[in-house]
Amino acid sequence: MVELQESTRVLVELSNAQRPNHQNPGQCRTLVQDVMETWRLRTPNRWDPVPWWNEVLTWRGYMYNIIAGAGKSLTEIHPQLLHHGGPQLDQLGLRDRAWGINKLAAAARRRGMGETANAILAKQQGHIEVQEAFSKLREQSKACLEMEGETITGLNALETTSLDFFHAHHKAELFRLKGQFQERAGDGDGAHASYATSLSLCKQLSKAWIAWGEFCGRQATRAALAANQQRRALSQQAHAAGTAVAPFAKDEEGARWVEYAATCYLQSVKHGPQRHKNELVNVLHLLAFSEHTGAVGRALAKHVDAIQRWVWLPYVPQLLLSLLNTEAPHAKALLLRVAQAHPQALYCPLR
Repeated sequence: MVELQESTRVLVELSNAQRPNHQNPGQCRTLVQDVMETWRLRTPNRWDPVPWWNEVLTWRGYMYNIIAGAGKSLTEIHPQLLHHGGPQLDQLGLRDRAWGINKLAAAARRRGMGETANAILAKQQGHIEVQEAFSKLREQSKACLEMEGETITGLNALETTSLDFFHAHHKAELFRLKGQFQERAGDGDGAHASYATSLSLCKQLSKAWIAWGEFCGRQATRAALAANQQRRALSQQAHAAGTAVAPFAKDEEGARWVEYAATCYLQSVKHGPQRHKNELVNVLHLLAFSEHTGAVGRALAKHVDAIQRWVWLPYVPQLLLSLLNTEAPHAKALLLRVAQAHPQALYCPLR
């Protein structure tokens, strides 16, 4: 009912403002703009079903088309509106129509309806603003990532799009998505380069750090499997020849990837401590269960001082238990830093 009442007010104001003898057409634009801003702030909940999103945003789409058409008429009837500051109603209508389409597509994608999301995004028409063009491309890419057999389609869409008009943080997000497509397509080197490019454009993008860390973790797992296979092959050859097994070389490649992964997780926490502090679980998991504890320790030594110390407070019990294992020196260094800033956090578990 609220939507209908606001829509009625908008239609009445637009109808009155299109009269040639209307005294204050600028007031009409202000009222309509306020309603449009309210609609942006009032959307269905993220957990609401797609039909609810569709009903609300489809109705608003009709209203945005009416506003855009009426805005052109208003500028023809009242040319003085062109001299007022800010965008005109026709521009606002087209902008918010594109915003509504992107929102509806995002709601469908979050519920695993990738094909529906792409069909909704295909309704975008004409020129749209840079922000909405970025949102459209991002939603299209995310939908393709969640669909089977659409990896090449999503990758081609990113590679054929000119990024010249996007802001640096927009480019960084698109390169992050490109890295995910390339990894899925089997191009590990290309994915590694895309993640590096993403963070060279915007090093504060925590999502890119996390995606890069997950990629490095998977690379470390592959390197460990390859090293184990090589060791088994050498052992079988030595057994067949009746000779002693030579000492195995250290898995330097695996250690390097583990250090990269730990570094990425720590950087994500550094740039987004409130939102991404749970990524420290991955660091502690690598520290406790990886074969390359020293590599994780090197990453901690390099980057731990750049992280706020309060983020370690939920993990004090785990760090205390780590004092009994091989990662004890690294856990002790973390606990000393926590004790300097928050002594009671250690006093209560230890008393």
